[in-house]
Amino acid sequence: MVEAMTPAANEERLIAVTDQMSTTLEGEVVILNLATGTYFGLNDVGTVIWETLDQPRTMPELRDAMLREFDVSSEVAETDLTRLIEELIAAGLVRRVGPSDQGS
Repeated sequence: MVEAMTPAANEERLIAVTDQMSTTLEGEVVILNLATGTYFGLNDVGTVIWETLDQPRTMPELRDAMLREFDVSSEVAETDLTRLIEELIAAGLVRRVGPSDQGS
C-alpha cells in the first residue's frame, strides 16, 4: 500500500544518481544504470519526474511538476509519484540527499 506524503517526506530531497545514462526516445526516457547494467524505462509522466530530478527536489516539488504537466488530482499525483520514486530508489537510480548535499 502506498501512503500519502508524510511531513518528513515533504522535506526529504531526492536526486538522480550520477552513475547512469539516460536518453529520451519518442517522449519517454530510457535509463541505463551503469553500476548494474540494467535498463529502466519511463512513460511520459515518469519522464517529467526524471527530468526534474537533475537537481535535489522534494516530493511536493515533484508533485507540482506533475500537476503542471498533466490533468490529474493532487491525490492521484502523490500516489503515483510515491510509487515511482520507490521504484527508482529500489533500482538504484534515485537517492536521498541531505540539506547541504548539492547532488554531488
